[in-house]
Amino acid sequence: MAVAQKIVLGERGTGLSDRLPPRPAVYVAEAKTTDEAREIHRRLWNLGNAPFLVILLPNEIRVYTGFDFSVENEKKGLVKRIEKIDSVLSRRATLAGLLHLTEILEQRFNGSIFSLPPNIREVTSINEIVALVASTFKGDDPASGQLHLDFEAYNFFYIPVETLSSIYEQFLREQGTGKEVGAVYTPEPVADYLRAISILLNSSVIQYFLFFNSSSWGVGRSKLYAKDLRQIALPELSSEQVKELAELGKRLAYLEKFTDTPDDSLQHLLDNVVEYILLIPKNIGIVAREFISIKLQLNKGKSVVPATASPSEEHLQNYGLYLRYELDYFTEGSGLRHKIKLIYSSNLIVCSVEFVQSDAPINVSIEKEQGDSSSFLTYIQEKTKQRFSQWVYVQRSLRIFEDSRVYICKSPRLIDWTRTQALNDSDDIIAEILSANRELHEVVR
Repeated sequence: MAVAQKIVLGERGTGLSDRLPPRPAVYVAEAKTTDEAREIHRRLWNLGNAPFLVILLPNEIRVYTGFDFSVENEKKGLVKRIEKIDSVLSRRATLAGLLHLTEILEQRFNGSIFSLPPNIREVTSINEIVALVASTFKGDDPASGQLHLDFEAYNFFYIPVETLSSIYEQFLREQGTGKEVGAVYTPEPVADYLRAISILLNSSVIQYFLFFNSSSWGVGRSKLYAKDLRQIALPELSSEQVKELAELGKRLAYLEKFTDTPDDSLQHLLDNVVEYILLIPKNIGIVAREFISIKLQLNKGKSVVPATASPSEEHLQNYGLYLRYELDYFTEGSGLRHKIKLIYSSNLIVCSVEFVQSDAPINVSIEKEQGDSSSFLTYIQEKTKQRFSQWVYVQRSLRIFEDSRVYICKSPRLIDWTRTQALNDSDDIIAEILSANRELHEVVR
């Protein structure tokens, strides 16, 4: 059986009313075979709460990330293999082994952790000194030379972050730096709260709010001042919400640095989790996301932006689904459902809404113009143009009410076929239905 230990780099809840359990940052384990090591890696990956795993094998050390694993690819999530571990962690430790381990740590953490003197190779008997320090960690007495028996002399199951911080600051002072250059320890609960606030400020909902409340943010600018932050009505986060948002921040940082995840996918993940944690209504989340990602792009003064590009079939499908949901919700309990069909061309898109008797939702259909539908689209397109002068034409949208059908006709621009617009169109249709019973006629807006 593998022997596993956790090196916990902080105790959550210090200084807060609620004390949270220690959260491991690094897992340390021992395995006899590589298969056993991969099984430990798989279990840690399933937990998803520790970024690093160090496994001691008979002839090597393996460093894994806790956020990546593959059954098919044994190298997935494997950060580094360190062979000849006797040169690092035993009485036969050498300077070469120590330098190798230091190099790996510096590459992994993108900087020096505990810098060694540049002339360390010139130190007399340096290999003996490194071996003496390594043997001390195994429990040997450096003064008397008494060797320790073959079991762990020290239990590193829990190391308070305050202890690690104190040790680190002592090393900085020895190098002539420290608090004078800003190397000051931040308690873990405070750091997590700052991470949580950072996540909130990067969410579409908060950015949507900022656009309407900050004179220096949104229109071609992205500066955020203290006076702007004071206007944001941030929620009073519980300790559990702080924990979840902080973990999301760490996960996003890992995905951005070590994977090829697109920025829009990272933003989608961030918005999903924030809206879930804060119980933000779905419709509000949709309006905020599409305002930031689509409508706000119009402020850049370019004629070709996502808002004016043609919508894809996926966009049309989402529009139809949200339109159907809102209308079905309005007629819930009446046995009436709505059949949504969209026909699109390069010049016009027509969405037909048919009222039918059904107990179950009806699938949304998307079609490209062909045959009879092409001539119908041409006719409708002419109806959507209003001529003001010999040279000026204004493109408009058109709704046609005909018995049990409603036709929504608009130009092929993404801004007109978003989920937000589906919410607005459903409100308009419901308002028309409630205002009067109509025969065939046209409503132009």
